[in-house]
Amino acid sequence: MDKADAVADIVSIERELTRVQSDIDVIESRMKRIENQTSLSTIDLTLEEENKRILGPLGFVIKWTLRGVGYLFVIRD
Repeated sequence: MDKADAVADIVSIERELTRVQSDIDVIESRMKRIENQTSLSTIDLTLEEENKRILGPLGFVIKWTLRGVGYLFVIRD
């Protein structure tokens, strides 16, 4: 504003400042609304342990034998 020579320049600068302030107000309003929405959000989380089977020696042999037999009947491209 110190460099403005005419009243039109001052009016133009004030108009731009008003526009920028309005943009800032809109953004701050959105930020507050988002903060309020997230502060009210809840997350329900259920954790369950996966039952992993541990194969004994015979189960291990049967598993890999069946897998090997399966490969005999599968034709791959």
